[in-house]
Amino acid sequence: MINERGILVDRKMVVGAIKISVAAQKEIDAELCVITNGAVEKVAQVERLMRWLADNGLKIADVGEESVSQALARTDLSTDVRRCWSCVATARIPPRQSSRR
Repeated sequence: MINERGILVDRKMVVGAIKISVAAQKEIDAELCVITNGAVEKVAQVERLMRWLADNGLKIADVGEESVSQALARTDLSTDVRRCWSCVATARIPPRQSSRR
């Protein structure tokens, strides 16, 4: 298939990639829900995520890539906070102004 700009697109591969991405996001969200005991159900719930992190000893200004990288480099994080941050880093969700509830 060729799109409007004339670039060849493997539609089957794109559909497959989207399916893989959706499945991976569901797994990440499920793990995050377990780690936080249901306080955060999705990585996209930024306000809930930041509240849970603060309640568990990590106060941060945002969940941007730089903050995640800096936090993961710390040695004083609990296992659950580190696992939570790993979910955020893996998901690579851009920070949003508000969270979905």
